[in-house]
Amino acid sequence: MNIQPTSSRLSVFSAPPGAPTSPAAAPGEPSEESALQDTFQARTAEAPETRPSSGWKRKVLSTALAGLALAGVAGGVAGTVMVQAPICPGQTSPLSISREGVCVSPRAANDAATAWRQIRGTAHTTQTVQDLASDQSRVLQPDGTFKPAELPAEGGLRVVSWNLHHAQSPNQDGSRDQSALMLREINDQQAPVVLLQEVPPWHAQSLVDGTGMVGYYAQTTSTQGNLVLVHPDLQVAGQAKSILNSEIDGLADAVGHLGRYGGQEPRQVQAVHLVLPDGRQVMVWNTHLSTDAATSSDRAAEQVRLVDFLDAQARPGEAILGGGDLNNRLQDPAPQRLLERGFDVQGASIDFLASRGVEGLQTGHATLRNQAGQRISDHPMVWGEIP
Repeated sequence: MNIQPTSSRLSVFSAPPGAPTSPAAAPGEPSEESALQDTFQARTAEAPETRPSSGWKRKVLSTALAGLALAGVAGGVAGTVMVQAPICPGQTSPLSISREGVCVSPRAANDAATAWRQIRGTAHTTQTVQDLASDQSRVLQPDGTFKPAELPAEGGLRVVSWNLHHAQSPNQDGSRDQSALMLREINDQQAPVVLLQEVPPWHAQSLVDGTGMVGYYAQTTSTQGNLVLVHPDLQVAGQAKSILNSEIDGLADAVGHLGRYGGQEPRQVQAVHLVLPDGRQVMVWNTHLSTDAATSSDRAAEQVRLVDFLDAQARPGEAILGGGDLNNRLQDPAPQRLLERGFDVQGASIDFLASRGVEGLQTGHATLRNQAGQRISDHPMVWGEIP
């Protein structure tokens, strides 16, 4: 793997890149997003159980303080320093200035990245509501600037699964942007199907354009979602998705799920039905299950919904291959439920591919790093190949 670090860096006197903009409402009329926010505040006021736990209160306070620096009068300077300046490994004080320049501690950088992610997410609340209320993934078409590698002449199917950690390096390393390196790694795999988790909505289209693949995107919060990339020459015979840990009935109900954390963040599964060039039919699927912040009973119900969804979506004679971040190790309940339903489960740590009706599947995984030896994501990339 030959990865070159990105060399571009903005001036510390410029505002952070990609600041969200929203269309202006007519004078005297609230915007669609402000109306959603009002409804969200009313819903959370009525439902205290959806508020963050004490651990989250500390994190929210920390990110809020960092957000003040990003959004205040000095935000253009302080915000850019906090989200772009080099990391001082092992440093505990937030900011250090020396002859070599300015650097920030990993914790301060991570808090600033979290705050900036929340700020950017405010521009995506409307689309989050629409995605949560839909039983279909949103289809994103590539702009044609990049053409993916041709499908292999010998047939078969290669599938890659990767949790992108918001396109940022791990929290303990300072959460710096890794989107360019991640895109390069994905393209290097030359996989006709890529399953991605923790994809920010502001990166979804760029991943589609940068790979030349068709994207099936489903937001779970205003700051992340799941994305299935499919080679444009593969025939798609249908697609569906489902929320796994709650029932959402319509747009108004979806608003009540905005901002839920601490085990109540919406989790979902996607399915895309493919016809391979040799005529074989394969259903690929992608998910990101709850962490142990959710209760054991809620996680169990979510896992049952997952396997029930896969069984319900499977078509006669169709092979199944998919997976994602199960937030369970192999001996834990989620992989075991898949095994009980006849799936073969392979992967690494908590990231797995699970197949049924597939012969000769070969899998592998790797923890991808940059030239400095730092992990690009806090998850390994997992891949599988059907001959």
